Amino acid sequence: MNLPEIFSFWRRAPIGLKNGLHVLLAFTYFLTSKDKVAIYREGIFQANFSDADADLFGANQKGFGFRWMELETSSKEFLSELLEVIKSVEPTRSLDNLLPLDIAREVIAMYDNFHPTTGRTTSLPSETLKLRDILKNAHDPHDLLFGNLINFKTEHVSRAEYLKSLFQQLSSFFNTRLEEIKSLLFLELGVPNSSPQALNDLRARAENVKGVAPEYSIEGLVNRISQIRNTVEDIEAICGLSIS
Repeated sequence: MNLPEIFSFWRRAPIGLKNGLHVLLAFTYFLTSKDKVAIYREGIFQANFSDADADLFGANQKGFGFRWMELETSSKEFLSELLEVIKSVEPTRSLDNLLPLDIAREVIAMYDNFHPTTGRTTSLPSETLKLRDILKNAHDPHDLLFGNLINFKTEHVSRAEYLKSLFQQLSSFFNTRLEEIKSLLFLELGVPNSSPQALNDLRARAENVKGVAPEYSIEGLVNRISQIRNTVEDIEAICGLSIS
């Protein structure tokens, strides 16, 4: 509900509140009810309310609105399930005494911690991509939790287990794909494993052919392989040079 609608209600009997008090009362209401009320600006949820927002609050009343988020029992049960999901993906994250808005923020923060390639790939199951796109485009905590995530269900496992599997696919996508690429790379280079001795042999072979390649890009690839230490950065750099 936007502010003009609220102010219109306050203006009528039996309240009859004078116009000059509307903004002050609305602002006070929000500050004292942040555990149950979400604030929106131009239809977009505001996770933080800055001094600049406070200045606009009175000047641009049509742009602001409130949404009540007191929950039913079934919604509270779902939030408990969602906390389990977050803990399964990021066990070290502190999740004590969180409000619904906080849980929505934690879900988005968890997605933001995934590797950037997770937000671009199409190499995931359709339901996982659907979840990814919902998280990627989320701007309303209520819709995210109770319009989208709550509807992810399957007949085979509980909703919590199903969401865990989808989030874990997103969380592990980059490392899983990197391991696949590394295995293929080592196979093509004739490297039996990633032991120190095998990597020493690979670096030595690369040193032996330095300066032989006629093309600059290939020479760059050889130089990079001659320094390989089996890190994420190594594999990413070699893949980038291979593509170029």
